[in-house]
Amino acid sequence: MTIPTVSGSVAFPKGPGIHQGDGGVGRRVDTKSTSGRIRCALEVPGQPGDGQGRFLVVSANLRTPTGFEEAFDGLYATAFRVALRALGNPTAAEDVAVETLARAFAHWGKIGDQPWREGWVVRVASNLAFDAARARSRFSDTPPEETGREDEDVAARVSLAQELARLPRRQREVLALRHLAGHSEAETAEVLRVSEGSVKTHLHRGLAAMRSRLGVEMGGMTGDVR
Repeated sequence: MTIPTVSGSVAFPKGPGIHQGDGGVGRRVDTKSTSGRIRCALEVPGQPGDGQGRFLVVSANLRTPTGFEEAFDGLYATAFRVALRALGNPTAAEDVAVETLARAFAHWGKIGDQPWREGWVVRVASNLAFDAARARSRFSDTPPEETGREDEDVAARVSLAQELARLPRRQREVLALRHLAGHSEAETAEVLRVSEGSVKTHLHRGLAAMRSRLGVEMGGMTGDVR
């Protein structure tokens, strides 16, 4: 079953959150409209239990939360940047960014007027990217000798993302905010609502764990060793 909209089709993945159910195929809105991206991410093919997928509907008739469209471009860029640094793949990063903003739409009543809303987006985007990295590792069957240099770079980023995903939650959040989103220690502390001293402690422990496990700095993901 498909939904008639503007153009093309896209397969919706299985997984928790906005995309729920058995998977399925929806219709992607081919438009530069930011709200079009969100409608694309949330439309519903099929009904519960019919094997065609189940997604939350956001249609053109649904009222956009106050401030969402104005904030969309900046938050989408942040989510995309975080995912691209983690995964090294623009297509995968776009998928993460769309899903992140779909979740932001659903939670806008709680996060929309908060000073830490960008940090919320960073946390969601990084967690989704880590999930994608784990899934990629499980299902990849390309022999190492068949990959090129670009593939090796992507593989290295995915490996870093996988190790980040294994860290304790607070260390993972601090590293994501500092090294994927480029936040300062003060900004990270504000987002997480902790002290700068706590940020420094979790940053030190997280970086030490990454060095111990992989023998590399976070610069392997961000291009900037800190």
